[in-house]
Amino acid sequence: MNNWSAKFDSCVGCGTVEKKHMARGLCVYCYLKQYHNDPENADRVKQQKNQYYVKKQKPLAKQKREARYFDSKRELALTSAGFKCASCGVLGDSTSLTVHHKDGQGRGKANPNNLIDNLMVLCRACHLAEHRSEVLGARFKRGVDGWAKKYACCIDCGTTEIKHYSHGRCINCRARDIRNKKI
Repeated sequence: MNNWSAKFDSCVGCGTVEKKHMARGLCVYCYLKQYHNDPENADRVKQQKNQYYVKKQKPLAKQKREARYFDSKRELALTSAGFKCASCGVLGDSTSLTVHHKDGQGRGKANPNNLIDNLMVLCRACHLAEHRSEVLGARFKRGVDGWAKKYACCIDCGTTEIKHYSHGRCINCRARDIRNKKI
């Protein structure tokens, strides 16, 4: 015997001797995998995971965020709107609804406008629709004009309707140049 456990030379699940023995001839990994997959333990595992994530959260983080971005008026805006999206009318709770600055002077601005008249409650889908151009611009790293980083339009055909490809050309013009072996 190699002192892995009193009765077993290696894990009966995976055969390893590198991982520490846990119980019933199983290493820690195999034992926990078996424990988590057992339907009798499902509620206990769920409760333990929940407690872990609740402990992991910083209790004052949400309050600090609300104070920084909304002058602690987020909950007031939600209750005055009746926890209802101003755009589509869907009902929600404080986790499914967002508070939007109507004039755009909110998060990240030097002088945020956190007056209650400027705060608007939106569901996540409607809030994304409000900021779609900003999100798409950041995602594709488009320039100020919105078509390409360095070009306002295709240098060959002048379009902005067709997707940007490379070298200042749209997909069609770039493909044509490749076919004609100009590039």
